[in-house]
Amino acid sequence: MLKNTEVLCFTEHWVKEDYLNLIQTDQYKLISHFSRKMYDHDRSCTYSYVKKGISTKELNCFKGISGEKEFEMSVIELVDYEYITVCIYRSPDSKFWTFFNTLELTIQIEQAKEIKLLMCGDWNINFMLDNIRIQEIKNLLQHYSLINIVRSPTRITPRSESLIDVIVTKKDNSELQVSAADLGFSDHLAQVVKIYVYTGKGNRRDKIVLRRQLTNINI
Repeated sequence: MLKNTEVLCFTEHWVKEDYLNLIQTDQYKLISHFSRKMYDHDRSCTYSYVKKGISTKELNCFKGISGEKEFEMSVIELVDYEYITVCIYRSPDSKFWTFFNTLELTIQIEQAKEIKLLMCGDWNINFMLDNIRIQEIKNLLQHYSLINIVRSPTRITPRSESLIDVIVTKKDNSELQVSAADLGFSDHLAQVVKIYVYTGKGNRRDKIVLRRQLTNINI
């Protein structure tokens, strides 16, 4: 699967910030990450890798938005493909309305840039349920013409199924195809996104963004 994968986004990896740059791969480079400092005993963070050779840009407009537990975010702009990928983790014991308001701010900043958006991550909000929180999130996404295109459970246990991992993009975005994969080292399924992008080089290339949940239990 990694052969055609150009972006890797992770949540809940439990890796200390000091160790992130020590993780070396032949194909990928670390572009963006968020690591906790206050809750050192409970490191749920995000980081994003991009295949070497892919042009990226630092996005200063998103600095200062992330917050521990409520809204942990890593952001990448893929210059050649005119996409911003935003990987977000929300802790289940965090303040929902802080997450909600920060999510709206993130969307507003992105839309001001007039570039395509792809949000992924573990929001710990079960889209299979029908409650006030789910309706508020769906209404927010709808207001900005966005939609979660993940339709099947992303975390399956012997006792429950839940859809708490998302892939969010524009409603009219026909470039994306999403599927799930069990890579065998987490209790969440990986969300695999194939993006059909015109690169301006006379051809359309398949791009895959892979998001994977890592926990202390499964590493």
